[in-house]
Amino acid sequence: MNLYDIVKRRDRTLSESEGTIEAVVGKKPRTFLGARLSPGARIQLKGAHEFTCLRNFPRDIGWRYFLPADATGSASVRILVRATSARGLGGAGDNTAQLCLGVASPLQQPGEPTLLTWPAWLGEADGFDIELVNDGPSAIDIASSPMFNPRSGLEGLLRGKGIEVGPGANPFVMPGDDVDVQYLEAAPMTEWLSNYDHQAVIAQEKRQLWERYIIGDAQQLDVCPDESLDFIFSSHVFEHFVNPLAVLGNWAKKLRPGGRVVCVIPDARYCFDLRQPLSEPSDWLEEEHTGIWTLADAKYEKWRRYTAPYNTTEDLIRRNYSIHAHYYTSSSYVWIVDRLISAGVFAKYFINNSPNNKDFGVVLWRAA
Repeated sequence: MNLYDIVKRRDRTLSESEGTIEAVVGKKPRTFLGARLSPGARIQLKGAHEFTCLRNFPRDIGWRYFLPADATGSASVRILVRATSARGLGGAGDNTAQLCLGVASPLQQPGEPTLLTWPAWLGEADGFDIELVNDGPSAIDIASSPMFNPRSGLEGLLRGKGIEVGPGANPFVMPGDDVDVQYLEAAPMTEWLSNYDHQAVIAQEKRQLWERYIIGDAQQLDVCPDESLDFIFSSHVFEHFVNPLAVLGNWAKKLRPGGRVVCVIPDARYCFDLRQPLSEPSDWLEEEHTGIWTLADAKYEKWRRYTAPYNTTEDLIRRNYSIHAHYYTSSSYVWIVDRLISAGVFAKYFINNSPNNKDFGVVLWRAA
């Protein structure tokens, strides 16, 4: 579970009844993304049963705990689970049953991270909250994931003539002696800058790139001639597309033999979509079979229900709000690439991922 992301964006699950919790990027004893509990902190993750990554009750949720390098005292951490309805935990009428894994061994000095498990057996609980308690006089760090950036090392794959799909005002791929890149957007610069005022300053700094922007349909890529590109890059864009199998098929046609599709895609379990039911092969096959290219109202309703219940479906549709059409993990995405490789569309693939991180990288090489 990506505690760092939950804390950093202050997800609605988070409640601080005592003390504080803050997102931290740590360097000792090893680099990590996580959170720091203040001394005496008591922090709740309310409605944790809604998290997709906890629905199969994994014993190890990938958290390690340790004292910060500058700690001057001891600390210990407990994970409590309170069932919101507990027919199997405390009998009829007991809706606040508590399970406790016990007090973790107090830490007296900074050292190697220690695995922090949680009481995954919840009986017949209909729902549960997770509570983190720091019983000691010192702050304590919980590392929820290693430092990881799926964009690292991609530069060598983004050479030749290519296109970056949907970069907004802050493209990743920069032109150079051996990089001729264009940036594809669905609307003119003036229109999307008015929609994303917070990016206007970045766009001004990169004004010299504006002449490289073109307007077109990202799913069809019909503005690009077939077999004209060496690479297609997108970051946090692919999940917005309906009919992902057909999209990748279209993109493959635009690549020269051996050309590459390179994507960075959010892992729905560890980003703001952490409550969303994951997309399945039947979803992708149905869209491929029907040839659909646009978002159905049901997708807006699904996104609203699990990710942003404070919105209305009608308002999202009226504003043409950019929602995620599908919800991937690095494992589920393998099904898509395997199918396309079997069909001869691509020759091979590589997926770059790390536990509890909010996104992963994918590289697909077009078949000769």
